[in-house]
Amino acid sequence: MSSIGPQIPAHLLRKPEEKEEEESDNEDEDEDDAYAPDLPPDLKRPNNQEEEEPSDDEIGPKPIKVRGNEEDDDPVREFMERESRRKKAQEEEAKPQKLQREEWMLVPPSSSNIFGSLDPTKLKARQFTRNPTAKTHDNSLWTETPAQKQARIRDEVEGKRKRATDVEDSEIDLQSHDKKRNKYTEELASQVENYNRKNRGTSLMEMHQSKQEKKKEESENVIWDRERDMSVGGRLMDERQRSKMVQDARGLSSRFSKSKGEFL
Repeated sequence: MSSIGPQIPAHLLRKPEEKEEEESDNEDEDEDDAYAPDLPPDLKRPNNQEEEEPSDDEIGPKPIKVRGNEEDDDPVREFMERESRRKKAQEEEAKPQKLQREEWMLVPPSSSNIFGSLDPTKLKARQFTRNPTAKTHDNSLWTETPAQKQARIRDEVEGKRKRATDVEDSEIDLQSHDKKRNKYTEELASQVENYNRKNRGTSLMEMHQSKQEKKKEESENVIWDRERDMSVGGRLMDERQRSKMVQDARGLSSRFSKSKGEFL
């Protein structure tokens, strides 16, 4: 049937269902549009992953998916290894162990003054050392085995090491060193004294000591004299001194007598 007059455009005559389908397609295309630079093709995620729709036929929890990866077996393997180590440790503890002494029980003390540090009655005053540091003796001679002793003697004979000294040898060396030092100080003091006596005059201290010695000798050698020692001041009084002493003694009665004045 031919139409008369202007016709309605075709897009206006489409059904509303077709319009909705076109709009949904346009929305999907807008979501897929990229508003930034595209990633390389190897980094893009595949878009063919279909979402699993829940089905009404499945009831209850789903079983665990079985995978062949080794990562899922790592916790189990670690647990088994830990249990095996624990069992081995228990077996080692259950075995009878050989009793052994600690090292400090077998080795002698390194210092001879170890008891002085423990006993408060043997403590010494701490000060700077005046002697050169003494060489420490070898304590390994006390605890060496026969094999170690043979090896030590062989090395000493071949000249590979010095001869090991015992405690007594070191003490003898210290005593000889002290004797030499004391002898040297005595000789030095005598030389200084001889030089001062020849080249220097007497000091004030020496003069004072000589005067005191002379006074002491004079006081010991003096003979006692009655007239000199019994008189006043060691001398006899003449008439003038005697009369003056009498006059002075008369004034004692007026000084210590009762006062003549009466109280009001």
